[in-house]
Amino acid sequence: MAEQKEQSPIYLIDGSSYLYRAFFSTPREFTSSKGVPTRAVYVITNMLLKILREKSPRYIAVTWDAKGPTFRHELYKAYKANRPPMPEDLSVQVPYVRRLVDALGLPQLEVEGVEADDIIATLARNFGEKLGRKVIIVSGDKDLLQLVSENVVLWDPMKDETVDLKTFREKYGLDPAQFNDVLSLSGDSADNIPGVPGVGPKTALKLVSQYKSVENLLKELDGFRKSKLKERLKEAADELALWKRLTSLDSNVAVKLDPEYYRRREMNETELLELFRELDFESLIPMVSSEKVLSYDSYRIIQNEQTLKNWLDENKGKDEVVIDTETTSQRPMEARLVGISLCFTPPEAAYLPVGHQTGQAQLDLEVVRKHLLPLLKDKKLGKIGQNIKYDLIILRRHGLPMENIAGDTMIASYLLDPTRRRHNLDEIARDSLGHKMISYKEVTRELGRGQDFSHVPVEKAMEYSCEDVHVTSVVKDKFHGELKEKGLWTLYSEVEIPLVPVLADMEMTGILVDKQGLRDLRKEFAQRLAELEKEIFDLAGHEFNIKSTKQLAQVLFQEQNLPQLKKTKKKTGYSTDVEVLKSLAKIHPLPEKLLEFRNLSKLKSTYVDGLEKEINPETGRI
Repeated sequence: MAEQKEQSPIYLIDGSSYLYRAFFSTPREFTSSKGVPTRAVYVITNMLLKILREKSPRYIAVTWDAKGPTFRHELYKAYKANRPPMPEDLSVQVPYVRRLVDALGLPQLEVEGVEADDIIATLARNFGEKLGRKVIIVSGDKDLLQLVSENVVLWDPMKDETVDLKTFREKYGLDPAQFNDVLSLSGDSADNIPGVPGVGPKTALKLVSQYKSVENLLKELDGFRKSKLKERLKEAADELALWKRLTSLDSNVAVKLDPEYYRRREMNETELLELFRELDFESLIPMVSSEKVLSYDSYRIIQNEQTLKNWLDENKGKDEVVIDTETTSQRPMEARLVGISLCFTPPEAAYLPVGHQTGQAQLDLEVVRKHLLPLLKDKKLGKIGQNIKYDLIILRRHGLPMENIAGDTMIASYLLDPTRRRHNLDEIARDSLGHKMISYKEVTRELGRGQDFSHVPVEKAMEYSCEDVHVTSVVKDKFHGELKEKGLWTLYSEVEIPLVPVLADMEMTGILVDKQGLRDLRKEFAQRLAELEKEIFDLAGHEFNIKSTKQLAQVLFQEQNLPQLKKTKKKTGYSTDVEVLKSLAKIHPLPEKLLEFRNLSKLKSTYVDGLEKEINPETGRI
């Protein structure tokens, strides 16, 4: 066990940096019912909970800038003088953030006259270099890049970007210890460090790469040819030592260096729940509450007609039902139905197996139609789902048309937060309920190559599918309440939801495609592309890979001596984009042929070849 503890990484969180980033991360206002601004607290809370949930750190510390001047202010009076005071709406949130960090059981560090970066530098160099421990600096601050080493990495959870020694060297071509030389030359506008006038990050990087350090650069100045850069470096020579001192991190701050001091403590659930309720963070409560979020005890499999009839009779008179289907494919117009799950009142849910290939008892689809069809066509019973359009198409294709679609948690999630990258149920459950869903990979892990969901044992499918309708039912209540609070209910209920069956109708009807016409077009395009390829090679004088921008640039600009109109976005070569080729076509026939080749190639691959793959073999439609 002792060896395992030694290997546990130590997380050092740049609290002050994230406090500001959280505050300015979104224009959306967050205010509690008592009028307290809560945006920074909410964003930081989510970030910390994510770190604790996904990384489970044993050793961790949150560092803060101390109020008042530091040694850098003594060295340079204008240090950070360009920064405005902390916004009042942010300053009132600081005590809440500190309470939150304490309640989460995370050690906090603040040293008078010292910045958080220097505390991190002291701990990172002590634990990483002296003790050989893995250190993960949680920050997006470029100043901390100089700490990266064999044992120290920089991770920004807001962007999910990690910089280790390898990636640093690949990106900058330097050792991390040289990075403050770069900052000395280019300056740091955030800290009001001017650097050398006219020297930006690229020039600074080039100089440090060549001369290794500011000191060596100044020694070699006499050997520079006369230039503005030489003059500027000479003029700034006396100040460069100061800029380097300001951008260097102090690793001798008086803090505790025993790793055990930074062991994560027990979470204070009572304090956290009190804080969340005070700030109206209701959606975060399930993430820290010890009460079980979901119970699977009330899930059941229905494998015979009488049980199905009895269960449906028990649930007669309900206002709504949550429905989910399990199938053999994500393509609703091709997938076969494997099972249906229903939830009238959570946590109770039932799974109806109809298409498993496991040899287990299941319901005949005709029996399911007989008993479910009246329920699905009942216009008084609201049908709810997660991406219910998919289920609507699947069920309709299997003789089970649904009426009265009343809700879709995927659509609700999008309306509540359009900036969210994903609206799948796994992420919705995690963020809204603090619940980890059974993943599709877990359920299908033991399947052989080429086997689909129909080969999943019925018991496993039941847990997976019933959890889906259970979670959807719980989330639906939460989302519907939020939609009403935010004035989005009319848009949701009168526009988005009624549109679902319309879109399903359109998808199921599809567009009839002339297959033979597509084949003839493919043949025609292929023939013309072959002709164009020959014409291009004749004009170039040799064969080359037309689709390689590098080879094409060589042919156009080096061999044909055509004008280089603009560089690529990465500035690594010259562009051969449409705009450039159109301009060059006015003075040479080769670019004109290339444009035709590109257009025809795109038409063939994207539309002619692509459309044929999308044709439903049963209907001949897309």
